[in-house]
Amino acid sequence: MPQLTINKRVKKFRSLAENLQAKIDYYLKPAITYQRPTARRAKITASMQSEGLRLEQIQGWLLGMSGAIEKGILPPVLENISSRSQLEFLQEIDENRIDEIYNLNNSHFHETLQKLIALKLTAPDDAKEALAFLKEIRVTPSLAPTCLKIQELERALIGVQIPGFFPTPEAIAQQIVREAGIKQGTRTLEPSAGIGNIALAAREAGALVDCVELRPQLVEILQLKGLSVRRGDFLEMTPDASYHAVILNPPFENSQDATHIRQAYDWLVAGGKLVAIASNAVTFNEKDVYKCFRAWLDEVGGTIEPLPDHAFLTAFRPTTVKTVMIVAVK
Repeated sequence: MPQLTINKRVKKFRSLAENLQAKIDYYLKPAITYQRPTARRAKITASMQSEGLRLEQIQGWLLGMSGAIEKGILPPVLENISSRSQLEFLQEIDENRIDEIYNLNNSHFHETLQKLIALKLTAPDDAKEALAFLKEIRVTPSLAPTCLKIQELERALIGVQIPGFFPTPEAIAQQIVREAGIKQGTRTLEPSAGIGNIALAAREAGALVDCVELRPQLVEILQLKGLSVRRGDFLEMTPDASYHAVILNPPFENSQDATHIRQAYDWLVAGGKLVAIASNAVTFNEKDVYKCFRAWLDEVGGTIEPLPDHAFLTAFRPTTVKTVMIVAVK
């Protein structure tokens, strides 16, 4: 192929790849992900991300082919590819059904076969070679498979009624970590970790974080996020007083926040610090469990600080429950 033609083709493919970037960014980072999570928005987000990854693959093929043309290693079976739409057609081909497609007795794939022949892919081996080469030059997706799996599992939680599951908003998680004085190497525990928002904020600050979580679907998410997690009911575990910080947003139902916080305190070393979110019911409710909690908190010199109203309104699972921050040093 003449050098002028080679340069023109390389330039075209790279231009097509560059022009895809705005669309890829739009689909992979949709504005809807910053809105309050709902089942409908989760479905839209998943669809948009799928489209973004599809376009990103096409972009990788365009760039890979342009590099192969420059090096003179583009296989002849791809010499007739000249447009994005042709690559998108090949993207839809199921490589496991190529022999079926080329079976002249199978009229179901007649249109597909005619398009392949138009690209000079006249035999099954031609199509297999073309797809194999494209597979080799595909780029690493912006969204890693683990990230996609985490998002899929978290979307599946939207609208599901899980008692006590109200993930902590990022701003409050960071406030908890600051209040706990967490720094590089701080041994930290998050009981009832949920999807790990507080634990992740602590890890970002340099903490060595352990989590406890009862529900298997949440344990899987925590593990995929690279967190050390022990599955089980925190209230039934024997305290291991070896943590310099214990940070938590426990379930509120049936006064569990008070019970979890008192149990969490026992996991601290002497001088360790507990920072927890609780319902503001701990400040006024006359149930025995809350009366005992307030007496205990006074005894250990703990404090209660109200959080902003509707602090959880924009959370992964929104709630209008008023909350407070409990701080206690052992």
